[in-house]
Amino acid sequence: MAATAPEPAAPARHHRPWAWIMLCAVLTAALVGVGIWALSLRSDLDSQKDATAQAQEQARAAEQQVNSISSQVDSLTKQVTQAGDQLQQAGSDAQQNAQAAIESVKSDLAGFRGKLDTLKSKVEDAVTAARQAGG
Repeated sequence: MAATAPEPAAPARHHRPWAWIMLCAVLTAALVGVGIWALSLRSDLDSQKDATAQAQEQARAAEQQVNSISSQVDSLTKQVTQAGDQLQQAGSDAQQNAQAAIESVKSDLAGFRGKLDTLKSKVEDAVTAARQAGG
């Protein structure tokens, strides 16, 4: 009998692990999606930080303006108070000056009355003397 050569075995078909391939593809897509989402969040965070910094700068500028206006109001308040005090003092001085002028006029009038009374009595004496001399 002749030796028969064994027939070569049919090559085994290589099966591809489609489940693993699909799982890796889904995981890769998920990682890419998470990466894009993270970059988007980073961009939003940077935008928010910029907006916050701008708002803080505006708040500082507004605070400086408020402080400047407050200083101006304080200065104006002091000036108005000083002007009021000066007016009050000027009014008081004017009142004292007017009172002194009135007292001076009263004194002058009293002096004139005294002189007038003296002159009147001299005239009366002269009239009396003239009547006695003539009559």
